[in-house]
Amino acid sequence: SRTDEEAALAGLTWFEVRPPFVAWIVDVCGDVVTLRMGNPTVDEVIVFARFSTSNSPEALILPPRSLTSHTVERRGLASAGSEDELVLSVEGTEIRLEVGPRLVRVEPPGASFGPMVIGRTLASVNGEFVEMPELPAQTAGILRRRFGRWEIFVEARGPRSEDPDDDRVYVQVGPADRPVAVLEISRSGRWRIDSGLESEPIEVEVVEHPDRWRFLVQLPERWLMDAINRSSEGGVRLGLRRDGPRGIVQFAGPPPAAWRRRIPTQNFGLSWWDDPEPPAGSDF
Repeated sequence: SRTDEEAALAGLTWFEVRPPFVAWIVDVCGDVVTLRMGNPTVDEVIVFARFSTSNSPEALILPPRSLTSHTVERRGLASAGSEDELVLSVEGTEIRLEVGPRLVRVEPPGASFGPMVIGRTLASVNGEFVEMPELPAQTAGILRRRFGRWEIFVEARGPRSEDPDDDRVYVQVGPADRPVAVLEISRSGRWRIDSGLESEPIEVEVVEHPDRWRFLVQLPERWLMDAINRSSEGGVRLGLRRDGPRGIVQFAGPPPAAWRRRIPTQNFGLSWWDDPEPPAGSDF
């Protein structure tokens, strides 16, 4: 076992190799990444930010004992569909944040929303990890085109609770700050449009199994066109959030701080879809 002196030395060593700041992604909108950065020290900290596909850093100034917002722009770097990281460094220490691709190419059989993760806590930000829900409670979604219609298919794992309306998924169409529509779909089969074009006809199908539930929602073409026009990125912005049993909230895309419920969105490129229609059949 360690002596008190050895434990104190190990703690000091850990602090010395840690970056003197914390950071997490608030939003990724095309080439612009918005960050929240905290500087708990009594000194001003200058952070150099660059993308993993670029050698051109940008200086971000963090005042003493501050929590500030910053934006960093990707300039002519990786092509659409390629992954990227934002590297934040100070005096030999660094934090690497995944920002994902500028555009998710939607090709047969469909494009995944990626792993749905839990909102960022101070522990996960400071420890530089993203928390996944346990396997029996995980959620997955894909965007695809079938029979001439764009649709989102979601599978939400977990047993049925006493109130199935306590387990619900929100589907956002359009940018995070200017949604075209937000759908709320619950395990009970109930659904409603929180905002957007309520007069637009939509189709929602919900099927429940003992250890999971699934739904299929067909997206109106008008919603997609409006979303493309609002984003000006050559794609349609879509987002998912699951408010599950026991208060577990999951997000697709860069997860926000745990106390926020804003749905992060990802930019999906629809023009890559070119495939014969699939045979008729049920995915449930």
